[in-house]
Amino acid sequence: MNELPNSERLAAIQANVDKLNSCPRHEFNPAIPGIEQGVGAMFGQKIECKRCNGKADLLYVNAYIRGYEAAGKDGNDILPGWKPKELKRRFFKGDDE
Repeated sequence: MNELPNSERLAAIQANVDKLNSCPRHEFNPAIPGIEQGVGAMFGQKIECKRCNGKADLLYVNAYIRGYEAAGKDGNDILPGWKPKELKRRFFKGDDE
């Protein structure tokens, strides 16, 4: 494993935090490697913002999108495909409406 000394690791973490904090609006890549195995298989993995190049885990991305939506915006602006535009619900077998 390629380990950095603690001071370099902390500097890299702070640089990433600075990138994320300075970004006016994140836009994450929807092509997340490993997503086909399910979100649970990706626990701890990070994805990159196209705008600031900061890396964030899915918990951060989820919280960011939920806050964005709470402000009345569309989460698909942040992560395309996050939520279908129209969610069709089926309550009974054979119910197509």
